[in-house]
Amino acid sequence: MPTREEVKPRVIEKLLMVTHKPAASDEKSDLSNDLVMSPPLKKAMGVPYSNISRSYPAGLTVSMTDAGDCTTVKDSIDLVFKRSNGKKG
Repeated sequence: MPTREEVKPRVIEKLLMVTHKPAASDEKSDLSNDLVMSPPLKKAMGVPYSNISRSYPAGLTVSMTDAGDCTTVKDSIDLVFKRSNGKKG
C-alpha cells in the first residue's frame, strides 16, 4: 500500500507536465485559478491519475467525474492516494 508521500510527487509531476505552473507544487493551489485548468482539462486528469493509481496492486481507476471535482492540488493528491489504496470514498 503506497503512502501519501509516495503518491504526492507523482501527482505533482503530472500537474506540472500539463500546466507548466510552479504553483502545482503547492498543495493549497487552486486548479482553476492558480493552475488555470479548465473543467475539461481537470476531468481529463482522470487518465494520468488512473495510471498512477493502477500502478499499485490495490489501485482503482480514477473517474473523470472524480478528477473534475478536485479543486486544489491537495484534493488531487488525496484522490489518487485513496484510489491507489483501493478506496472509493
